[in-house]
Amino acid sequence: MKEKFRKINKYEHLSKPEKELDFHNRGLLNEEQINTITKNFLGECINSKIKKTLIITGKGLHSKNGIARVKPIVQNILRSNSQIKTFSDGRIDRGDTGAIEITFY
Repeated sequence: MKEKFRKINKYEHLSKPEKELDFHNRGLLNEEQINTITKNFLGECINSKIKKTLIITGKGLHSKNGIARVKPIVQNILRSNSQIKTFSDGRIDRGDTGAIEITFY
């Protein structure tokens, strides 16, 4: 039987998020709660000098009319934070459009 070998990327660890926030299994949250959780998380990252993080917002598949509620709120917070260098949808293996990868200055 022939074994399958997985190619190892020796630089993979350089792009992994150092910390993660997942909004799944937190129940139904209102905008104020989403704001508080997100801002507290970002503050912890900044205070800990973290350079890369991931926020899993979900795609909104289970929201009313299938429209994401959490992601737009989080994106507005990210836009207004001067400590954030970049943010974008997660890589395909890290949640794709249901997650946001963030890089800090």
